[in-house]
Amino acid sequence: MVGILDPIVNPRARKPEAVDLNFWDLDHSTQCVIWGAQYERDELHKADEARIERAIYEDLEQKYAEQLDAKEMLSPSTKEQYKASCKKFVAFCQDISAHDVLGVRVSAMPARPGIVAQFLHEELVNGASAQTVRRHASAIGFFHRFNEAWDPTEDRLVKAIIYASTKGQRPNLA
Repeated sequence: MVGILDPIVNPRARKPEAVDLNFWDLDHSTQCVIWGAQYERDELHKADEARIERAIYEDLEQKYAEQLDAKEMLSPSTKEQYKASCKKFVAFCQDISAHDVLGVRVSAMPARPGIVAQFLHEELVNGASAQTVRRHASAIGFFHRFNEAWDPTEDRLVKAIIYASTKGQRPNLA
């Protein structure tokens, strides 16, 4: 004979034909058994998903090892330009932190989109070329992605500043 809780406790058990029960009509201990079994199934499901995801990720990581290594390969001149752009951005962040009345530290990694936007805006206002603004944004974005951090250059305001620089549109300072 199959009990009412057998399919919950043992999912492989044969399901009863037709049971017309309301969960809330069951006694408290039976409800606890049902909830416990459901919780245990959910936890096992989460563990299985994590195990599958890890296996898939590791498999794909091996298949795309060459491409993963390629992201580290920049030409020497690009590396130097990116390094100079990042040094300038870090100095900008340190300068903001040093002059902040509240004592708030502004982080260059990971950077907030507003900080990146302000940096690019100031570069544009100080006469930087569109190519320089794009290079700064590319360098900041590259190092964030390289360090597996969210890329602040994907923000719409940052993109708008880059777009304005390429169209030769200087911000209105009035």
